Amino acid sequence: MMLKGKSTIRLLFAAVILWQIPQYIITARFREPYPALSMPDFSGTLADRNGNIRLRNVKCKVLFQGGGLAWVSPHTLLSQAPDSHRALIMTHMFSPPAATPDQVPLRTLKAQLFPGWILSRIRGQEKGLDPQTKEWLKRRLQVLYPSATPQAITFVWYEDVFNVSQVPPVATQVPIGIREVGFE
Repeated sequence: MMLKGKSTIRLLFAAVILWQIPQYIITARFREPYPALSMPDFSGTLADRNGNIRLRNVKCKVLFQGGGLAWVSPHTLLSQAPDSHRALIMTHMFSPPAATPDQVPLRTLKAQLFPGWILSRIRGQEKGLDPQTKEWLKRRLQVLYPSATPQAITFVWYEDVFNVSQVPPVATQVPIGIREVGFE
């Protein structure tokens, strides 16, 4: 009985050590894997060489039939989603479409092994939203603004740039793109 326990523990240690080799290869190829057995390298800082810290942010402008206008925060718009997922949902679903679409390799081994990753890249390059997302967005705005009918929503993306090299630190907003969604 004791021999079996020792061999199981040794096998477990060997498996962890041997797993490090593929993990290093995966990390070199695809950046930091998650979850992983080793800690990330924590390289770099938030500030660039000029002392700028850049944080990507979004504002949501809602236009109503009849000309009304409201601003809704991403936090309020996605309040039904877990707090930890909201920024990722906003980025993935409502970011401005890429100016130059990437070629998405559909017939590669990677595409066969990770179909969700390929679909995510394709979806991120589309100019319009899929009908289900658009319908959900319209219903959500009707819940938030029951006395008005939404006509469109515009996601205004920008970077907050803080220069920590200046005293006092200077903050600016730099526009980076928009995504407009109309409800006809």
